Amino acid sequence: LGVLGGGICGLLIWQGSVVLSRGGSVTATNTSATEDARVAYTELFALMHRAVPKGNILAETVWYTPELSESLFSYAGRSTHQFELARVLGVTDQQQVLTFYVLLTTETGTVRDIPVGEHATVRDDADHTYAVLGWQRLSPLALTPTGTQQQEVGVLMVSAHANDGSSVWSNGGKNLSLLLKDLEEEEKVFSWRKDLAQSVDYF
Repeated sequence: LGVLGGGICGLLIWQGSVVLSRGGSVTATNTSATEDARVAYTELFALMHRAVPKGNILAETVWYTPELSESLFSYAGRSTHQFELARVLGVTDQQQVLTFYVLLTTETGTVRDIPVGEHATVRDDADHTYAVLGWQRLSPLALTPTGTQQQEVGVLMVSAHANDGSSVWSNGGKNLSLLLKDLEEEEKVFSWRKDLAQSVDYF
């Protein structure tokens, strides 16, 4: 499957390239500030990016923590897609809601209009589960010009409080996992260490 052969780094490469495109002249100070913002964003993005290349669907997700969201808001070189993403994140109370950017790409069949929220489960390794609150679709990325790929992309919104009412940050456990079931025979699992997202005071 071509999308899996060379596409595993496609989202990372795309994110790194679009933030470089800017118009007009700027001062040396502004150039430095813009570059610092770009580096901060791309480094945090890479840290929180996960991908599962197995099967016919390449599934990628990024946990948009408040710190990563703020870094997205802080530079002016965003693409149209990133502006759309920023609008969704900007009206979400990230003290109460965890936000996961999800991109599904395939070259066989279609993934467009899949209700991703209905396939998602979020849990940690201390046996807590977190309710899925919604799925906000975004316009497709169109990472390749061939037109052979189908995409579904959006923001998955999940409660920051577990089924027992406790906070994701204080109820024990080291890892948080997002599972996408019934997209293909084998479920797709993405995991993060909680402490990677705890450099900002959430609560």
